[in-house]
Amino acid sequence: MTSTAARPGTGMGRPIAPAVSSGDRPCKTVSKPFEAFYESADQLRARVACRRCPVLTDCLRASLDADESLYAWGIFGGLTPEQRRALRVEEVLGNVADLAVARILARGQWGYRLRAMLELGRTYEEMRTCLEREFRVKASTVTVRVAVWWLGGSGRVLPRPDTADGRRVPQRLREDHGELLLKLQGMDLRQRDIAAYLEVQERQVQYCLARLNREIRQAAQTAVAVQTVGLAA
Repeated sequence: MTSTAARPGTGMGRPIAPAVSSGDRPCKTVSKPFEAFYESADQLRARVACRRCPVLTDCLRASLDADESLYAWGIFGGLTPEQRRALRVEEVLGNVADLAVARILARGQWGYRLRAMLELGRTYEEMRTCLEREFRVKASTVTVRVAVWWLGGSGRVLPRPDTADGRRVPQRLREDHGELLLKLQGMDLRQRDIAAYLEVQERQVQYCLARLNREIRQAAQTAVAVQTVGLAA
């Protein structure tokens, strides 16, 4: 799908197409392509069209390799902007998806099995483990994640909380995954990218990091105060 350097509807920006061969691209024939690929309420049509595109993997790779500002909105390579941001974070962490394998997993019997796991609320890592253990299929977690997205689904990065766990998402994030949040922050990742990677709301990440950073400052101040008292004694 053709991109634009500015947000759709602003009247700015020059159309820029991913450097892939045209072939029989469904995005060239879909009716009302602007609404389908850019309007949230109508993007299901675009994602369905992408699934049968012969250059799906090339389109996604091209959009990831290009300047992010060129593909900040709309469906490209069958993924939403949030999913593409999450995939960029995965690559920063050293996790590169095998897009050819992901496409196989998003079809036929493998797609059916992934959908069944989705209904059970499995995390992407649990799906990967299940594929390897039960079907001897080896695929990285990020590869499974892309396959699930191409199926139109959304899995889980963080484990499902115990039924007796009454904590809200921000509290669980801070208490159970604070180390991961601080690691991602330390890599100079934007909070919206961290939220996309974890598949949670950006405001939840903002809240958690604010609390964690405040606790770190308070701990440092306490340590300095204790050291000062010790020297004075």
